[in-house]
Amino acid sequence: MLIYQKTLEHVTKGKIESYYDRHKDSFQTALLAHIIVGDLSLAEELVDRAKSHPEQWAALALEHSLDLETADTAGWLGLVRSSELQPEISELIFSAKAGDILGPFKIQDRLEIILVHDVRTAQLDEKTRERICEILFKEWLAELRKNVDLHWYWYQK
Repeated sequence: MLIYQKTLEHVTKGKIESYYDRHKDSFQTALLAHIIVGDLSLAEELVDRAKSHPEQWAALALEHSLDLETADTAGWLGLVRSSELQPEISELIFSAKAGDILGPFKIQDRLEIILVHDVRTAQLDEKTRERICEILFKEWLAELRKNVDLHWYWYQK
């Protein structure tokens, strides 16, 4: 573990801040909930109902969402990084404000409606530093692998 830690420090020394500055947008986060449905007319109806009566969001998610893992928690997705989203959806979410209802968005063969609970700008905190260290280390390893020329010599009789 000590060797790993020393290697990590060596590989990332002086690079964390510059990586963060170049990729700041990918470290933004948002607290989100969603409703997944299979029909466009239902999705549009739910968007209209949720916009006119936002207090009914939980009931709408429970009654209509096809995402069984989140339906009973009002579609709660929790904290989502911008880098985990499709670019066009990410752009809309991170220009929205708390309480905005977005969509419907086509996701494979279904439609997604998103409730934005909160949008958080990126911060270079300890958790973000650790994530950047992991990314830089993986990039360093990938570069090493690319430049290694391995030859396998099998024992022959």
